[in-house]
Amino acid sequence: MDFIFDPSLVLYLPLYEQDGASFMSKDAYGHLCTVTGAQLTPSGRYFDGVDDKVDAGADPALDVYPKVTAGGWVLPMPSPGIGDLVGKAQDYKGYGLQVGYTGIFLRLGYQGVWYSSPIITATSRFQFAIGVYDGSYIRLYVDGVEITPATAHTSGFTKASSSTTVKIGCHYSGSGYFVNARIGEVFIFSRALSSPEIQGIYLSTKWRYR
Repeated sequence: MDFIFDPSLVLYLPLYEQDGASFMSKDAYGHLCTVTGAQLTPSGRYFDGVDDKVDAGADPALDVYPKVTAGGWVLPMPSPGIGDLVGKAQDYKGYGLQVGYTGIFLRLGYQGVWYSSPIITATSRFQFAIGVYDGSYIRLYVDGVEITPATAHTSGFTKASSSTTVKIGCHYSGSGYFVNARIGEVFIFSRALSSPEIQGIYLSTKWRYR
């Protein structure tokens, strides 16, 4: 998959093929990832909504700013819990593609406020959900198609502290709230991907989830 070699790809985790309690990410950085629970299945890791998560560490490459693209393939359960599909966030700082009771959306923290993309309702099948912030608008793409309208936000977002780790499947604090879902693969890019690029990733990966 050619997108893996994009120099702006700072995290790529194909969770459907990574076994064990720890493993390295499949991007150029090789982040050490630690698993709590999250059982391996043929279509990804199953997160039980109780205490399952993956921690991808706090490498400086994950401090993406001022633009970001984050997301991946997710199948929320009927009671999906709440937390990040993937994100690096703390109290009103950082970014995360959140799966929650209201649906799926990209969240950015800035000066004590969370700013969010449009929200889409989770379905009973895998969805390719990608959130993008380009410095002016927060956008959400589902299955390669942008959900409109985009949210105008020109103030940017505040970086989380350098010690904050990237988390998959849980609240940004790492405790209290967890996602009940199957997560197939997740991505973080240090730039705003274009619509054709997102469509290309969707088309090159959807065979695994359809």
